[in-house]
Amino acid sequence: MSDAQLIAGFFYLILGILAVAFLLVSVLVNRSEKRKARDCTVPVTAEIIEIQKRWMDLDADGPRTYSCFPKYRFRWNDKDMEIVDNTGHKEGYQKVGERRTLYVNPDKPEDFYAEGDRLTQILVIVFRLVGIVLLMALVAVFVIGRKITTG
Repeated sequence: MSDAQLIAGFFYLILGILAVAFLLVSVLVNRSEKRKARDCTVPVTAEIIEIQKRWMDLDADGPRTYSCFPKYRFRWNDKDMEIVDNTGHKEGYQKVGERRTLYVNPDKPEDFYAEGDRLTQILVIVFRLVGIVLLMALVAVFVIGRKITTG
């Protein structure tokens, strides 16, 4: 086996792993969202009482960025509950004092989703498209490579 074939094989492997990873993440997140839609059936009106910023470093030398996570308060079984949404948004997307409808799991009220929040669905679509494009690129590179080596 030549060095070029080893490099090509390594390239195919990396491209295949990336494609499968993107597709797998899209499937798992989609499954989680469907489970939430199935289990979280009780609508409650919640107020945003705080916006929590979580900082992330894109790389060691690059700028820091952050996402904003709303903390909600709502009444559940005659007591106040406070929960933080794990879906981050850009600053200004939501404001303290806003009211939103949450759908809560009656058996586990800390499990919920916010009505009208489409960010996760968009991410599922993007990850699925990236996975499909990577698979198509893998097939195209493989076919072109075979034509070059046999041609």
